[in-house]
Amino acid sequence: LLQDTTFDLCVSGLPPTSTNDECITAITLPVNSGLDCVNITNTYILNATASSQTNPCTIGTDDDVWYKFTATNTSHLIQFKNIIGSSINLDFSIYFGDCNSLNSLGCFLTHSNMYHNLTIGQEYFLRIHTADTTIGQYVEFDICISSPSINVSTASLNAIDYVNELIDYNPCITISNATKSAGETAGFNGINTFTNTNPNFSFQSGVVMSTGNATSTQGPNLTINAEGNQAWGGDSELEQIILDGTGQTMVSRNASKLEFDFTSQFPLMTFDFLFASDEYGTFQCNFADAFAFILT
Repeated sequence: LLQDTTFDLCVSGLPPTSTNDECITAITLPVNSGLDCVNITNTYILNATASSQTNPCTIGTDDDVWYKFTATNTSHLIQFKNIIGSSINLDFSIYFGDCNSLNSLGCFLTHSNMYHNLTIGQEYFLRIHTADTTIGQYVEFDICISSPSINVSTASLNAIDYVNELIDYNPCITISNATKSAGETAGFNGINTFTNTNPNFSFQSGVVMSTGNATSTQGPNLTINAEGNQAWGGDSELEQIILDGTGQTMVSRNASKLEFDFTSQFPLMTFDFLFASDEYGTFQCNFADAFAFILT
């Protein structure tokens, strides 16, 4: 059976050899003010060679290309998207300093990485290469550098420090007997402080409490029940309160809690909070994520 078919055919050559093959020719990348990739750089690797600077990555370092950006936040998400060509595996390392005297911040082997503890206004270099040793590869990809809505500290503080953050270090409130529990025995840290530079977010600063790592609340979160997965125990006091009030037995898990005594010189107290969960749409019929404020 013969059929007539029409189609378009395009034959094109490869682009020029990568011009950003060395640190001194690094291409400047835009930084997005939020998590959305509004400004993206389309770029490629072609006939690149290994640079002389020490590379913390160890595989496929024979074809690196360089980029640079200026941090506008203490945390930035670096993503590679739409990768096509002779390899789809890209590794990269981050540096700061002068091209003749760079300081490495580590090697990253995935295409989406949130990097913390950056210095606002500091220039950083990205050194990107394919993750294999084939010579002369051509790989095209997009780079997006974005910023979280909130910046969660990675410092580990004492319970009293978190409480002081909650009360905004008010000298008219006396705090004592502060304790915390947030998955430490399971390798998690579910409580930490945060700051915010996004005018669309409700709070400028405060404390974030999570059933996973507190730093993961910065996003992006593209999966349901992304972290925690019943990794540590619950809170027996909360379970007893539910039982006494409703007659229902509850088994709680992954409880992050902050407990303290306080004496205030004010007759009125307010407590503002924002509650969110990544389990809605799948698990809400069998599980109930909860936030409890218990005043005794």
